[in-house]
Amino acid sequence: MKTKVNFIRGLHGMGVVIMITCHKSRAIFDFGAPFEPLSQIYDGTVLIRNKKRIKDALLLNQAPMVDYIYSKESLDDINLKPAEDNPFTTAVFISHCHKDHMSEIDKIDPAIPVYLHHSGLKLKQTLETIQEESYFRKYSGFEYNQKITVGDIEVTPYFSDHTCIGSASFLIQTEDSTIIYSGDIRFHGLESARAWQTVKQMSQHKIDLLIVDSTTASASAFVYSENETGELNSPSKEILKGMITEQMIFDDVRKQLQNHQGIAVFNLYHRDIRMLENLIRIAKEHQRKALFEPSTAYIINELLNMSVNVMFPDNNLYYEFYKEVMKNNTVVSKEEVLNNPNGYFIQNTYRNILELTDYDGIKGIYFHLFGEPLLKGQKHYQIMKNVIARLKWDFFSYSNLFSFSHAYPSHLAYYIRKLKPKAVVAVHSRNPEALNPVNAKHYRPHENIDYYLIDGQLIEKIEE
Repeated sequence: MKTKVNFIRGLHGMGVVIMITCHKSRAIFDFGAPFEPLSQIYDGTVLIRNKKRIKDALLLNQAPMVDYIYSKESLDDINLKPAEDNPFTTAVFISHCHKDHMSEIDKIDPAIPVYLHHSGLKLKQTLETIQEESYFRKYSGFEYNQKITVGDIEVTPYFSDHTCIGSASFLIQTEDSTIIYSGDIRFHGLESARAWQTVKQMSQHKIDLLIVDSTTASASAFVYSENETGELNSPSKEILKGMITEQMIFDDVRKQLQNHQGIAVFNLYHRDIRMLENLIRIAKEHQRKALFEPSTAYIINELLNMSVNVMFPDNNLYYEFYKEVMKNNTVVSKEEVLNNPNGYFIQNTYRNILELTDYDGIKGIYFHLFGEPLLKGQKHYQIMKNVIARLKWDFFSYSNLFSFSHAYPSHLAYYIRKLKPKAVVAVHSRNPEALNPVNAKHYRPHENIDYYLIDGQLIEKIEE
């Protein structure tokens, strides 16, 4: 009766926070907010009050309600026990730098260490510089396969092939239990071989509990209607319903660019460093220069150590990091692009979509590669499509965001079989009941309740 697991949030959607306790030691895994694009108050239009940001975030269910995490001053009148009274040796581990896993880490009291993979930490610091992330504290880096001790708990991070650089799964060992938290996982990316090799490594341990990313357990997250498959660009509907690999997407971008004459534009999530790397390569293959907005150019400079071509949008915004961007990259003007539209492969974010109206009358192709707006249900997604339609350009959107970033159900089932856990809990899913592992007991716990982990069984209460 030494190990307790509390699924603070993330059992029925995103924004995973998991707390594992052993004696007077606590390890917390991920610390993000729910992903609710249609009802999210922090949508970029509401100003954050810095002095009250923690209280506001707690009241609005943005930050998780956890004792001994936030400073007494920041809690204001929120009924939580403050970090100053913390009786536990505590550390927080972040699986990757997507907002639904790490958006609230800046609110954690500075006395509590927060760990990210070194490349994820570099990305976080870069995002702070371009003012896409807030800076309120320092963070610690970890490497794969190097054990970190948190009192009576040992945590070993392992490589994970998610879309975000520095993604990790965690092997957690206590005095009486071994647990794996998968983080976000997939096995159809460019580094799938390394991902499966990691599973082989982790399977050498006897796993009492597997806490697994089950995004695609919900059929709606990866199976399309006939109408939708007709709109999407893929080699065949059968493959789409089964599995699209990352390589297939890049190959199709190549195919579409092969005979295209005119403007070529892409919109991606610039935390996906591997995609940035591949699009630069694809542009070069087609005798085009990849051309980036300044914030993305800065990320490439810092994370890939490369100089690129950059075009500054026609607005009144100016940031301090622009000086570095101008110094370290080749600045291209709109006139140069207009004079040679066949020579560029241009990044465009939604907030700068009006930049595209300058290319009116030029044949164009637009690749929506999982950039914002993320989901079809969003108003902004339809606005984006309307702008492209006004320009009479071809519009390509390849696959559902969830199935691109997360393990397909067949892979997920095989992953569980390989690890052979005694118990499984699905997280990060709208439909966790559908996971149905064949070789482990599937528990469906409630959020924010302590469960004892005893010989692979989750038990809510212990009879005295």
